[in-house]
Amino acid sequence: MVTMMVPFSMEDTVGIQGWLQGLARQGLIMESGNNGTFTFKRGEPTPLRYRIDPTKGHPISGPPQAMKDLYAEYGWEYVDSYNRFAHVFVTDDPDAPEPFHSPEALAQATRSAARRRILYWSGGLLFYAWVVFSLWSRKKLDAYAGFHLLLMATGVSKMIYHIRTAFNQEEKIKTPGILDQPTAPSRLFKRSFVLTMVLLGAYLLYHIFR
Repeated sequence: MVTMMVPFSMEDTVGIQGWLQGLARQGLIMESGNNGTFTFKRGEPTPLRYRIDPTKGHPISGPPQAMKDLYAEYGWEYVDSYNRFAHVFVTDDPDAPEPFHSPEALAQATRSAARRRILYWSGGLLFYAWVVFSLWSRKKLDAYAGFHLLLMATGVSKMIYHIRTAFNQEEKIKTPGILDQPTAPSRLFKRSFVLTMVLLGAYLLYHIFR
């Protein structure tokens, strides 16, 4: 088994399924998903096709049986769910029809999911923005407060990134042929992750050795 961090915003369903398709061509087949990490089994390189259905649901119980039956009718098998809203399906049939009869129908389902996720991330954005404002408005901004300000500002930028990603999914899905294209990891997400880890590491070292 191989566990990997998902190198995309979890809102980027198009990017994630393209990434999964690229890994399948390298012999890594998805077994399960979680918030931020997926687990794979090693196998033969296979040109699998993945689809992520953004219909609301709970990852513990998985999608409704009616959804599983609909996908199975079109030749797609349920893999797992993640992020409390996204269900992953796979097929090895290059000619398996799309469960959504048109990009517009999939975009409509994505729009509904995106609104919920934007509301979710907006709550985090408001919290981080309030902390940043509180730190910035201090009469005396020492090094410790300045570090917290930088850390919170990074949090604000990540919230904005997730919101933008969710907002742009609908138009991205309508791009012809994009659903079957392997995608490379997001450089912006990787840089953001590295910066966050560096700041958190510095924060922990400060408290350990001060």
